[in-house]
Amino acid sequence: MRMPPDGIRLPKLNRLRTWQDEEFRSAAWNMAIDEACLEISLREGVSVVRFYHWDHAATTIGYFDPYPATGSAISAKNEVVRRFTGGGRVDHGEDATFALCLSPGLPASLAASGIRYRWIHEALAFSLSEAASGRVTLVPATTPFREGPCFSAPVAWDLIDRLDGQKIAGGAQRRTRGAVLHQGSIRLPELHRAPRSRWVQVFFEQLAETNAPLETEEIEALLFQADRLVSERYGTFGWNQRV
Repeated sequence: MRMPPDGIRLPKLNRLRTWQDEEFRSAAWNMAIDEACLEISLREGVSVVRFYHWDHAATTIGYFDPYPATGSAISAKNEVVRRFTGGGRVDHGEDATFALCLSPGLPASLAASGIRYRWIHEALAFSLSEAASGRVTLVPATTPFREGPCFSAPVAWDLIDRLDGQKIAGGAQRRTRGAVLHQGSIRLPELHRAPRSRWVQVFFEQLAETNAPLETEEIEALLFQADRLVSERYGTFGWNQRV
């Protein structure tokens, strides 16, 4: 399948497996489960989306980001974990967070990152129309890239509050072996952060023609794999500080 050119809208996925994870988990566990979901997409050719909670305030940094300096306010206060995706620093705990894993060979997987980013955030904008009081809008494509923490520097196709210009949603991506992991963070009032919020189901429907929850056995298999990834990667000094 050929990569869609610029300006072409991506079609919905045929099918999406969903996990509205209501457990409160650490940053290391959340990042590990996201990568485990990516491996499922690679191994079984299925697309998976997971919405989840944080058990305490935490910070994730992009794959290529420097680790915060020893004694900094970030490292002293929060658990700091390196993501599998790129992008800048994201502070978590008061956000709705999700991971979308796209299997290889799909138009969305083959598309350029900007096209795919816009497709995901257009679906989010539609879904958030009620939860964000109709104030959400996409950042224009002409917006220049700026370095800095994720929510301090909106980039093209991020979501912002159209009244005050504050960033509402951003994300980071990585494509590997043809599959894509998109990790997204959305700043919303607490009422709308739960994985089973009504707008989350609308988002699923915007992404795919059909969606179905992961089975209990599939979730148990993901948690088993994530446990290994916490031990070998996300819970280790070497991974997080890139020693």
